[in-house]
Amino acid sequence: MNMNTDELFIDGNKLPKPLSEDELHSLIQHSKDGSKEARDKIIIHNIKLVLYEVTSKFQNVDYDKKDLVSIGNIGLVKAIDTYDISKVIKFSTYAIRCIDNEILSFLRKLKKSNNVDSLDTAVFYNEDGSEIKIEDQISDDTDLVDDNETAETLKIIREVVKDLPERDREIIMLHFGFYND
Repeated sequence: MNMNTDELFIDGNKLPKPLSEDELHSLIQHSKDGSKEARDKIIIHNIKLVLYEVTSKFQNVDYDKKDLVSIGNIGLVKAIDTYDISKVIKFSTYAIRCIDNEILSFLRKLKKSNNVDSLDTAVFYNEDGSEIKIEDQISDDTDLVDDNETAETLKIIREVVKDLPERDREIIMLHFGFYND
């Protein structure tokens, strides 16, 4: 398997060779029984699958290839955890499917999140060349906390004023502008 891994800073030719079918099945069984060493050995001997997928199928994707390898490694681990030895399918075929699915799922999520604009996104530019952001268009100078406190204070004053003598009530009403009450 000859691949161009220059952008990954990994020499694919120095990685370990794939395991024999019998050794692989034995390690998968040990991995399912909880052996971390067996799982790690399967990963190390199958990392070429991830590198191959990223450098061949995802070579034209405009995303950091090292990150795609990391995502592909997650797919490889999932393949190890879910592979059924009793099935007729080869592990490498199954692993490639899991690797591709994991990367494709990641890219779909990334694409969805790219359609969401931030409040800091420039919407258009003024005549003088300064940018106007979404935040500038939807913001105003309203202070909701201050407005709410003022409304509550005025409500309390109106309640208290009702019990005052006529002259004091008129003075308070004129001072606070309660002409319509």
